[in-house]
Amino acid sequence: MTGAALLCANDRQGLYELIAKAHELKLTPVAFALNADAAQDLVAHGAAKVLVAEGPHLQEHLPGPIADALAAAQKESGAQYVFLPATRRGKEVAPLLAVKLHAALVTGAQKAHDEGGKLVFERMFLGGKALAKEVPTSAVAVVTFPPRSVEPLAPDASRKGDIKKIQVQTRDPKVKVTARKPKAESGVNLEAAPIVVGTGRGFKNKDDLKLAFDLAATLGGQVGCSRPLATDLGWLTDEYWIGLSGKEVKPKVYFAVGISGQIQHTTGIRNSKLIVAINTNKDAPIFKMADYGIVGDLYKVLPALNAAVAKQTGKTAVTGSKVP
Repeated sequence: MTGAALLCANDRQGLYELIAKAHELKLTPVAFALNADAAQDLVAHGAAKVLVAEGPHLQEHLPGPIADALAAAQKESGAQYVFLPATRRGKEVAPLLAVKLHAALVTGAQKAHDEGGKLVFERMFLGGKALAKEVPTSAVAVVTFPPRSVEPLAPDASRKGDIKKIQVQTRDPKVKVTARKPKAESGVNLEAAPIVVGTGRGFKNKDDLKLAFDLAATLGGQVGCSRPLATDLGWLTDEYWIGLSGKEVKPKVYFAVGISGQIQHTTGIRNSKLIVAINTNKDAPIFKMADYGIVGDLYKVLPALNAAVAKQTGKTAVTGSKVP
């Protein structure tokens, strides 16, 4: 495959991954940056070229101005593809950019490969029930990939790449930033967690989630949740939400505790290496995709499992965790 891919992400790790994805597809990686200080680091991670955009409203990181700047960067680079992460910000910017470039848009591409000189993208649709193969026919295509779909290249300070500043014109944003407040660090990083304990409507009260937090702490993992706990009940924030509109996780072990297994949730856990389901309903859909299933009351199973893990590993079982 020949050609170039313009790469944009709202964090450095996301850019590293997209650079690796471009290399994987044998495309020339052109990184888009707003900070010249980051340019050399991006080259060390494999970018053949870095375009540092300068212009009004860019430092506010609003979707409209970023899409304008990316459109200018695409014309500067001549890239046939623009890759973004399938994060909240990526999902906002991608359609705006596709409209500006009259480009095809592929969202949440799970895989990509070359067929006769054209890239074919595979993605889940119909809530994860089917696999679509899409081949963009437009001159430029905008594609989003789920975070952590590829490992970044190891940095190498000897790598060479071009760094160029470009001046861009952006429209006045329709959203006005009136204030900025630092967001408290929660320490939640479900995408990187080796073990995730997922929680659902089987929990009767928010405080009962401490049972899941206890097990996760003993295992060295993190807690996640299904949509109702984050949106309907508000027991946990969106950082914990796993599913079609939340985060996609790929842990070594995923515990689905009190989760029925609707497609909106299972879409976010399908790449887990091992799934353990705990539910009182033996007919719950989650058991169809689980590697191991426990039909039982989570209020009895979780403490027993926590104690068993501690005994097996020689650790002290964590108890009395606080629920955020």
